[in-house]
Amino acid sequence: MSCERPSQRSAPRPRSPSLQTDDANRSHALQGTLQRCDRAARLVEQLLTLSRLESGAAPTLVTVDVNAAAAVRASEAAEQLRPGRSGEALRRRKPLNPRTR
Repeated sequence: MSCERPSQRSAPRPRSPSLQTDDANRSHALQGTLQRCDRAARLVEQLLTLSRLESGAAPTLVTVDVNAAAAVRASEAAEQLRPGRSGEALRRRKPLNPRTR
């Protein structure tokens, strides 16, 4: 954040190679963190399911319309591939199974 008045701002300076490398490293670290968080969330869901099964509780069954799920996934993919979008959205995948969300 700058303390300059808007009329006093200069043109943005080109990013140095080291800043670009820092951004790439930061982005890579963020993607890894997101993947590990997704994995941890799936593990927690599996542990909760196991706990429910061991306690004798009846499992909750969900009917899934595969065609509707595929249509939603296809429209999400089409939106991500739309011209002008960065490839960033393609790197993170959501699970298709609604119980693992």
